[in-house]
Parts: sequence; C-alpha cells; structure tokens
Amino acid sequence: MTSEVQESGSPHAGTDPVMIRLGKRKRKDIRKLSKGKGRLFARVVETHSRIRPEGDGQADASGPVFVVVKQKKRKGKMRWGSPWW
Repeated sequence: MTSEVQESGSPHAGTDPVMIRLGKRKRKDIRKLSKGKGRLFARVVETHSRIRPEGDGQADASGPVFVVVKQKKRKGKMRWGSPWW
C-alpha cells in the first residue's frame, strides 16, 4: 500500500508540482479524503511531509500537490436494490 510519487526534474525543485497516485479506493474513503479526514488524507499528508520537509525555511517553496485516486467498481449484479430479471 505504497503511494506513487512523481516529480519533474527542473532546476526549480521547490516549486514543482507533485502528483501522488493512491490507486483504486472505495467511495467512502474518497469522500473522507475530500473532507480532509481518514486514512487517505493521512497518507497524503505523510507523503507530502516526506517529500517537502518543513525545515527549509521557505513557506512559499511548496508547489501544488495533485492527488489521483480511482474509484473501485461496485461488486455484484444487484444495484440500486432491484434484480434485473
């Protein structure tokens, strides 16, 4: 359950955008992430702090962070509570 991180290698390393891919996750986890709660949000914060340590003294050095999450498909044939006979 590791998250994949990509950074571009330009000379302005402090302002480059960071993309964090979290893979396929449940709808409930994605909803919590959008509200700033849950395990996925904690993983994003931890990954961002690991990439960009706060000890550099520059508050504006952090570039934009993009989080990519795919929603898992629902299992089963019965959706919306009724069978399709």
